[in-house]
Formats: sequence, C-alpha cells, structure tokens
Amino acid sequence: MPRNLAPRVARAWIGLVSASLVVAVSAVPAAAAPSTANPPSRIASVAPAARTKAVQWYYDQEVEWEDCTEPSLECATIKAPLKWAKPGGRKISIAIARDKAAKQPAPAGAILVNPGGPGASGIDSLTVLSSMFGAKVKARYDIVAFDPRGVGASSAVRCTAKTSQMHKHLAEWFPNTHDGRVAAKKAARSWGNQCRKLTGPLLGQVDTASAARDMDVIRAVLGQSALTYVGWSYGSKLGSVYAELFPARVGRLVLDGAINPAADAGAAAAAQLKGFESSLGAWAADCVAQGACAVGAAAPEVLTAVHDLIQRCATSPLPTGTKGRQLTAALAFTGVLLSLYDDTYWPLLTLGVSNAIHGNDGSVLLMLADAYNSFDGQKYANNMLTANQAINCLDYPSADATQAQAQAAIDAAIAEAPVLGEFWMGNGISQCAHWPYPSTTTPRAVKSATKAPILVIGTTGDPATPYTNAIELTKQLRTATLLTFQGEGHTAYGRGNTCVNAVVDRYLLTGKVPREGRVCR
Repeated sequence: MPRNLAPRVARAWIGLVSASLVVAVSAVPAAAAPSTANPPSRIASVAPAARTKAVQWYYDQEVEWEDCTEPSLECATIKAPLKWAKPGGRKISIAIARDKAAKQPAPAGAILVNPGGPGASGIDSLTVLSSMFGAKVKARYDIVAFDPRGVGASSAVRCTAKTSQMHKHLAEWFPNTHDGRVAAKKAARSWGNQCRKLTGPLLGQVDTASAARDMDVIRAVLGQSALTYVGWSYGSKLGSVYAELFPARVGRLVLDGAINPAADAGAAAAAQLKGFESSLGAWAADCVAQGACAVGAAAPEVLTAVHDLIQRCATSPLPTGTKGRQLTAALAFTGVLLSLYDDTYWPLLTLGVSNAIHGNDGSVLLMLADAYNSFDGQKYANNMLTANQAINCLDYPSADATQAQAQAAIDAAIAEAPVLGEFWMGNGISQCAHWPYPSTTTPRAVKSATKAPILVIGTTGDPATPYTNAIELTKQLRTATLLTFQGEGHTAYGRGNTCVNAVVDRYLLTGKVPREGRVCR
C-alpha cells in the first residue's frame, strides 16, 4: 500500500506522500495468502495513579529546548522506553521540535502534528506543516512536531548507508514468474536481515501502538493536560490509536486522510489500488479535456499508453540522462503514483509519460520517483522508506504465498484495476512475510471511551486513503464528526481549500465541530 502522507513533499514534502506506497508496492501480502496473525496488541492506557516508578520517570522529564538548524524553530530530545512492556529497560530517543506562537507562553498550549507515512519526519516537515495553519491558530498555539520511534532524528531504523544499494533496492523489479518470485523472496529476506543487523532490537519495537504511547509522554512533558493534535494520513492512525489508549487525555483531534484501523493489509491495499486507478482515470480524462493531450487522443488510449510504458520498462528500462540510473518498471510506477497524490502534479505526469513514450526519456518520471523516495540528487534525505516498511510489517500480519496464491492475487488485481493492477502486485509476494520480526498487531476497529468531539476529514477523490476510510473511522470513533472535501488528491487541510481550512481552524480554536454531513467543495 502506498505510503500515506499529506502530499507536500515535492513542495517540501513529496516525501509526505507516503502512508504507504512501500506497503502496496512491495510489502502487501498476496490477497489469497492465509493469515498467520499474532494476537492483537493490547497496550492499556496508564492512568497516573497506576503508573509504575519506571513509567513515571518518562512523564516527569523536562524538555531542554535548543535552536534547530532552521533558525525559527526550537528542537529537543526526550526519552521513551524501547519496550513499553518493560519500561525499566533500555531507553530510546524521541526528537521533537516546535514553531513557537508569537506570544509566550502560548495562550492555548501546543498542537502536536504528524505528516504521515508511516516513516515521514515531522521535524523535517515542521516549517511546511506550520504554514498550513491559519494565522489565528498559530497566534494561540505552538506547533510541535516529532519524529516517531524508528524515524529520522529519533532512534531510527537503518537498512543501508550506501546510496547505490538503496538505488538498487528501489529499482529492482522481479518478473512475475516462478524464478522471479524465488529471487524476490531471497532479496526480501536478505534486506530484512540487513535491517535487523544495522538497527538492532529497535526494529521490532516501532509499531504504531508504541508510538502512540510515546505521544502521551510528549503531551505530558509539554505540560498539556489533554492532547491537541493534527494528523494527516498515517497520522490519523496514530491519532485514533491514541484516542483508544488514552481516552481521558483526548483534547481536539483532527484526523485528515483517514486510515481504517479495521482493514487488514490486503483490504487496505485493494482499496488503495481502486483509488489510484480511479485517480489515474481522472488524470487521463483531464488531459484529454485540456485539448491536444500529448499522451493520447482519448482517455482509454492515454491509460493504455501508461500501462504499456511501465510494462516496457520491466524488460527494457529507459535512459534518464543520469549516469548509472535507468527508469525501471518499479521507478516508472512510483513516478506515476506520486503524481496522483495531488492534482497539481498532473501536468508533470503528462510530461513524464509523453517524454518517455515519444522521446525514450525517463528523466521526468525518475525525478518524480526520486521525489517520492526523498532522493535529493546526492543522497536519500531521510530514512522514510526503511521506517515505512518496518512499521507496516509490525502493524499488519503477513503470510508467505504459494506460487498459485501469488498468481491468483495478481489476476484479481488486474481484474479490479486493468492499468495499474499487475504492477501494484508485482510478482505477488510480500516483503513483510520475510521480515525478521513478526507483526505485533492484528487490524481491528478502534474503540475509544473518550467524550471529546473528534474531527475526521475525508476527500472524495483521495487515492491513498480512500474516502470510505473516513466514513468507517467516524463510525468507530463514536464522538467523531466527518467533514467531507469533494475534490481530488490526498488529504484536505492546508491544501488551499478555504472551506476546509476555516472549519478546521474554528474547531482548533473553539472545539466546535461542523454540522453532520458538512461538505466542502
């Protein structure tokens, strides 16, 4: 499932695009594979009176703020237990940063933010995320970001220090054959073992429930009695898990681009595939409607051209003008998907596909794939890709697939999505099935006893977190109200729609949710 992020990382965050392309592209279990799920994780909320001395130590930490590399921000590091089940053991670091309100101390306290992923760095994204809030909100709140466990400046997942090896890992495309699947499984096991060797025991402790527990420590050390929080995409999952674990600590929660906690990896990936196929169709129709579409004269012709291009790259990668790099099927597919996170990227998709077809030039699609993968031309700017897989593999049970099951999953994907289906499933194997740590959680409906009103936002044309997710999450969080944005692209708040922005800002300032059924266009 593609990474679930708010789509600003190209404009400072094409990297935020991800909850989850990594899962959909390479780590989603074959639909027909039998489940070997572990029992659901049950990490109970810890009331102050019930906290052990070891747990209380984390809540009693004091934050020591220092200047960040970005001069307008302040940074700090706090501690969390490696294993919340054994809080007296080894400690890990959690990096936080803040953009301070004009008046100090901030009259309304702090808003904690998360841009998605999983695996996106809140610290790296803070300047952009902060700019998405209205002026009145920023005047009253500090905007605080953090890198979840396993991510960025916090104690982080590491799988390689070599740019060339990451290039190879991301460009690999194993054919849909018996031998291709055998080779893919071997590569997945090798990659996972390398991640375990370089990361250590942290690799098995980066699940979402543990990160949500860390969020409550952040709330406490910031001096907040309740958590005010805005989470985009995967950030909505963090927020909903927090609401279940700490119902009495829920303040004002905005969950934008919702993930359905009850959907398993197969169901989530299938919903995303349908969403991306639909968005690709919307782009094709728009390209033709603009007149003289460079890819084709009619939408079906445009879609066929995209499919044939990716298929061609599987056997004959295109030159890109960059020494040592070709546009493989994996990179072409990634470039196409990135372009569907936000309709402002559609002209780039048209240019990239046209150049590849008519000029044998894969440079634009490679640029888009690199932006998605956070490659800045010299190095991978963060560890989002490796953290994404590590977190998803703990959150979603996955089983190995037989040759027949893998082919059945591919056939089903193609039937559902004729353009993207075969590339979405690749050769039908799941990298998570060969991960060195088993999953710690079974997806299920979230249940929260909170009495606080929560705001869920869903975008009707969202490919990465389909609108139905928002409907389901709203039902599960009984105090939640759904705000619908009728439009294209991933997530809604901060993307320029004045209606959505006004509703969210009002909620953050007053606690008032919109009327039931409110739609912004």
